Formats: sequence, C-alpha cells, structure tokens
Amino acid sequence: MEAARTYLDDMLESGLQPDAHTYGAFIHGFSEAGKMQMADRYFSEILGSGLEPNDTIYKDLIRGHFKKGNVAKAFSAFICMLARGILLDMKTYNVVIIGLLKNGKMQEAVRIFYELCGKGLLPDVCTCNALMVGMYKEGDADKAIQLYEDMCM
Repeated sequence: MEAARTYLDDMLESGLQPDAHTYGAFIHGFSEAGKMQMADRYFSEILGSGLEPNDTIYKDLIRGHFKKGNVAKAFSAFICMLARGILLDMKTYNVVIIGLLKNGKMQEAVRIFYELCGKGLLPDVCTCNALMVGMYKEGDADKAIQLYEDMCM
C-alpha cells in the first residue's frame, strides 16, 4: 500500500486529480488490511474533492468498519449512502446484515432484512442463511425454522 500511496502523492504533485475509482482502490485496500483510519481519510478526500463515491466504495467502507467492530461507523456510512440516493442492491444489504450479525446485532439485522423485503427486493440464499445461522446461535431455532419455511413458499 505504501507504493500505491506514493503513486497517488506523485499524481497530486503533478497536478492530476484522482477519480473516485482511484480513491476506491485505496479504500478497498485499506479496508481489507483493517486500516480504517486510512480508508476513512481517502473517503473524506473523495467527498472533499466533489467526487461521488459509488456503491462499491461504500460497501468496502461498510464491510471494513464491521470487520473492525465499528458498528456505528459502518452504519453511518450506510446512512450516508442512503442520503446520497445511491440505490441499494442485494450485495449491499448482505454486507450490512452479515456485518450486524457478526457484531451481535441480531435485532438490527432482522429490521434491515424486513426493510429490504418491504422495498420489493428478494433476499438471496446468502442473506437468509446468515440470518438463520444467527438465529440458531442466539438459541432461537423457531424463528430460524420459520424463516426457512417462508423461503420455501
């Protein structure tokens, strides 16, 4: 990542303005490496330069914060995404739901699940499987079985 940062600095020094995809590559890399302070820095640079982050950039940022246990920051990025009018797809909902579940936020995950269903999106196997596993882990086998039965209908 150091070489990439040097490359970005060289771009800026020579008067070239990175686009959102360039910043997005940094956000992805730093998020994967668990360096969320740096990912946040580049996200702020996107916003500060007037560029629009795309859904992939938001997903990387959200996923990275959830991995580090920063539920509030992950959810803040999710809310920011909604406020900017970026359309949420099933992959985005999966990132949020799975992140909430991995951080012990079952009620919030279920609320988001019903929100996506209410918007007419069909949850995929990944979403339902994650919720069922979470329900079983919390000792709520009845809800997991009900979700499974609802999926089969």
